[in-house]
Amino acid sequence: MDKRPAIVLAYANNQESRLAHLVKEMTDTGDELLKIDYEVKIITIYDADIEKIRTKIDEYKESIVAFMFSGHSGQLAIKTTGHAMSAIGLANCLAACPALKLIFINGCSSAGQIEHFKQTRASNYIFTESPIEDQAASDFATTFWKRMALENTIDEAFEIAFRNAQAFNGNIKSQKSRFLDEFEPKGDDLNKWILSQNENEEWSLRDEINAFNEKPAFEVNKLLKRTLHAELSKTERDIRGIKDFDSARGEIYAKFPQFFSKYIHDLCAPPPPQSTMSNEDDSYSYPNLKRLKKIIDFYLVIKEITKALTLAEIRENLISQETADFAFSDSWLTDDVENVIFGINWLRSAGKQTVFTQELISLDLKIFLESAQYFEETKKQVALSEKPDTPGNEKLSPKQLQAYCEKAEFHLVELLKEVIFIKNYKLVTIKQMTVYKNRAYEEVVFGFSLFSYEATDFNRNDPKEFIEEEIKLMAPDTFSILLIRKIDPDMTESLSTGKYLNLSPFLIDNNTLFDKAKIPNISFWESIENDSITYKTFYVPDQTKLRIKEDLDDPSKNRFYDNLKLQFDHFFSLIPNSKSHAAG
Repeated sequence: MDKRPAIVLAYANNQESRLAHLVKEMTDTGDELLKIDYEVKIITIYDADIEKIRTKIDEYKESIVAFMFSGHSGQLAIKTTGHAMSAIGLANCLAACPALKLIFINGCSSAGQIEHFKQTRASNYIFTESPIEDQAASDFATTFWKRMALENTIDEAFEIAFRNAQAFNGNIKSQKSRFLDEFEPKGDDLNKWILSQNENEEWSLRDEINAFNEKPAFEVNKLLKRTLHAELSKTERDIRGIKDFDSARGEIYAKFPQFFSKYIHDLCAPPPPQSTMSNEDDSYSYPNLKRLKKIIDFYLVIKEITKALTLAEIRENLISQETADFAFSDSWLTDDVENVIFGINWLRSAGKQTVFTQELISLDLKIFLESAQYFEETKKQVALSEKPDTPGNEKLSPKQLQAYCEKAEFHLVELLKEVIFIKNYKLVTIKQMTVYKNRAYEEVVFGFSLFSYEATDFNRNDPKEFIEEEIKLMAPDTFSILLIRKIDPDMTESLSTGKYLNLSPFLIDNNTLFDKAKIPNISFWESIENDSITYKTFYVPDQTKLRIKEDLDDPSKNRFYDNLKLQFDHFFSLIPNSKSHAAG
């Protein structure tokens, strides 16, 4: 059973007096609302006439929560593509809709129709009191529905849409009346939009989505905790025997790489006692801006680890091929998740199965794409809300933040279910390899040899010359990050048989460059420029950058830069028409 609330959008263009911007309004509004069509049913009536309007309203009457007509209108009727439809006739149809909350007549001088809609159950009305310019009306409607899709309240969406429309006509005005009976058309020749409401409420589409799904009030972390416990219980005996997430916190944290566990810990940690808190921002356990930004960062971490795994697997496949068919342009390595999806689809078609390919080609790429679209848009809204002094920007209200946090947690959970396989592996950094500092050795010696690409060797090979003997090594960062199976606790079997995935240079451990930190500080590759390679740390991806620069004055200091650059050059050499300085 479809439990989505429905929005009816009816468009009509008069052949004798065509509205030049109506088609753009239909397209742009449709694009905005399609982003939420998994939660809201969008019913668009093109070239609307009386029969089409009556048929669609009757078909979806039980689920219609909003009705909009865009086109020519007047005080007593809307002008459909056929005969004009009287306000009384439209009201008779809409009166059969028990869930109706909004009537929006986006046409000229429609305020006179308000009286006839009192018989409906709608509690929100948007009308105009005088003629409205076509372009302003089109922009108003598109902006209004975009903001409603972003879960603004109707008051907020109305105000933002009105301010945007003023760009086309600075003389237009707006009017709000909290109760329908308080509104009286003034007929003062002002170009005016009116929002009138029967009830003193902050209505939003999220309210209707929750009501139609009989959804309980949002409880922070409930979905995240329940899903993590359920997914891990399927395969992990030590967790299966524990009743819930809170009782199995330590065991759950231990299943993931440290940077994964840190995000799970921060999001799911219980709030401190109220007596020790100055405000809600002291915890991530409230639906506020701090939590939303933390979830966005976690999404970025999931995307970047998936990207690194994909790039490493592509390299393994290309190395073993006689002729590469991975003909991408330099721009394919950008931050866009669609390019990661492109790479995974290529792995599916390549046909060569390496140790870790199966998990990647089994990913539900639709979930990745939908999540990327949501988080990228949300990230933009967060950035705008943090600059409220900029014209057109405003802070997110508590109700908006709750809605954003709820949807963000849903998308995060869907992604975590896709990458849960990472619990079966561990990321090995140089800190975890055997290091000998015996006085008999002039320099530090490592228990395993680490292969470095030679500057003169760009053939399609990637030797795995691991031997179990002690050798000297000056720059042990070529294999900065390895992915191996957890079933091999001492790493010997994985390293000696090649059952590992080399994630360098796409991931590196800062500890290979600087003094050893208490925890591995793993960073992901962001970009390559002419004289530097930039990484961002998983722990604070939006604030911390590690830039490894080439020292043109003293080449002897370029050990780490040269090492990483050689690896990137080798990787790019495997891709036809690629340039070694391509940006990531």
